[in-house]
Amino acid sequence: MEFIPSIDIKNKKCIRLTEGKIGTEVIYSDSPLKIAKQFEDLGAKRLHIVDIDGAFNGEMINFDTIKEIRKNTNFFIDVGGGIRDFERIKMLLDIGINRIVLGTIAIKDPSFVEKSIENFSDVFTIGIDVKYDYVLVKGWTEKSNILAKDFIKEMSSFGINEFIWTDITRDGTMKGINTLGLKKITSFTDKDIIVSGGVSNIKDLEILINLNIKNIKGVISGKAIYTGKLDIKEALALLKKSKKLSKN
Repeated sequence: MEFIPSIDIKNKKCIRLTEGKIGTEVIYSDSPLKIAKQFEDLGAKRLHIVDIDGAFNGEMINFDTIKEIRKNTNFFIDVGGGIRDFERIKMLLDIGINRIVLGTIAIKDPSFVEKSIENFSDVFTIGIDVKYDYVLVKGWTEKSNILAKDFIKEMSSFGINEFIWTDITRDGTMKGINTLGLKKITSFTDKDIIVSGGVSNIKDLEILINLNIKNIKGVISGKAIYTGKLDIKEALALLKKSKKLSKN
């Protein structure tokens, strides 16, 4: 299991939302690059970036900021938020982004995912933003009538092998991971699941490890890091130790 710090960018600043709601944002830094380099210095290998403006408004005003992070770090980087056409996919891949996270467009136009794989190969992760088992779209503001389990099944049929599962009721709240929802969603698929939403401290990571669910491949954390509730080095050490134990 990999520990993945998150950087949410709004108006070129590093922010966090609570339960995905605009108006709840707290600015943690005017320099997302500075935060990214801190994460890298602490030993993180993968970085999750969310373009909040893209997610809510479809505006790609943070592209230069994302490009700056890519240019000045050695992370494996995935980017999501408002990526709804081939042009944006190509722009991000051309600057060296490793994986593209698709969300709203995958719900609104599932064939777009299939066409994207045909055009750009296997570089896509599907973001599943869930509230009470149903997938949310348009920056978490709109509830679809699609169950997460059905969504995963459809996306898997196109060849998607990695999903980021976010419980929006826990995102940015630091109330802990929704283990019941996680057990439910992982029982429907053997594809790689990256867990997001609710991580509050090292104990949450211990709980996640003790679930012993084989297809949980990573865990994303944002607010807990920024508020000092979770130490990146401690998190990385714990997951490294658990990986060694699982091999023995």
